[in-house]
Amino acid sequence: METYATLLVGHTLGILELSGQRDLDLAELRHLRLSLLQLAEQVGVLNAQLLLGSIEIVQSAVGLVQLALNLVDVVRQLLGDLLSGGLIWKKMHIF
Repeated sequence: METYATLLVGHTLGILELSGQRDLDLAELRHLRLSLLQLAEQVGVLNAQLLLGSIEIVQSAVGLVQLALNLVDVVRQLLGDLLSGGLIWKKMHIF
């Protein structure tokens, strides 16, 4: 009977020790899961910021293209007026 008691106490202590380790492992897993969720949230925020930044870059590029097209149109009109004599004609009538 004493052997059973010793065996029971020995195994009980081992079971309690393993149970304590399991609780620590579960707490660590909960912490890791929370960390993973926070990391996923941060990645989502960065992705949204990159998307907004990309939209701003595209809008800026479109604005520059529109400005260049307006400049080309103005130069084309001035060259057309100059080559057709219209610019000289306009200057002569101003005076």
